[in-house]
Amino acid sequence: MKVFRNLGRFRCEQSFAAWLNTVTANTAIDYYRRTRRQGHHADIEEISVNQRTAFVLRYFEEVPVAEIAKALRCREGTVRTHLRRCLLALRAKLADRLNQEVQEYGQ
Repeated sequence: MKVFRNLGRFRCEQSFAAWLNTVTANTAIDYYRRTRRQGHHADIEEISVNQRTAFVLRYFEEVPVAEIAKALRCREGTVRTHLRRCLLALRAKLADRLNQEVQEYGQ
């Protein structure tokens, strides 16, 4: 619905896909901010909104890094940094979780 409501804001100078990714990214960020206040994302709180957005767009939506950079209004190198930091944080969280389960349930 946001896409249709904001279609008048689309500028022909940019690609439609980049504009659509921007709308999608902003919608995801808004959703995250709303649900964070309700306490739904407490277990991975140290990952920034930009890191999460870049991760979801890249690995779930298979959006190229260049398009993510346009959507987040940053450089491609910054997107790669967001992705790397997000992956490191997720790996650390999963390792902690695995260690807790091993201690709790045994090997």
